Amino acid sequence: MARQEGTLQEEQLAPITTSAAKVHGVATATSGRWAGLRLARLDAEAARLARAVAILERAELTQAARLAGLTPVDAARAGELLVRATC
Repeated sequence: MARQEGTLQEEQLAPITTSAAKVHGVATATSGRWAGLRLARLDAEAARLARAVAILERAELTQAARLAGLTPVDAARAGELLVRATC
């Protein structure tokens, strides 16, 4: 959140309704960079599972595992790593 505030200050966005779309864009870009950095620290299986879930948006673990090319056991372990990474 602090990074987003800093970026908003750099962009000199006024706190008015017409700035809402630009604020949303800054927040999305900043969150995307943060997520990418977090995923880069994980092992390859966890990153593949995360990409599969991002593509599917909502899925059972078995569906995401198939898309990621993981066995159910490997997908479960990767899922645990992802959950721990977000805490």
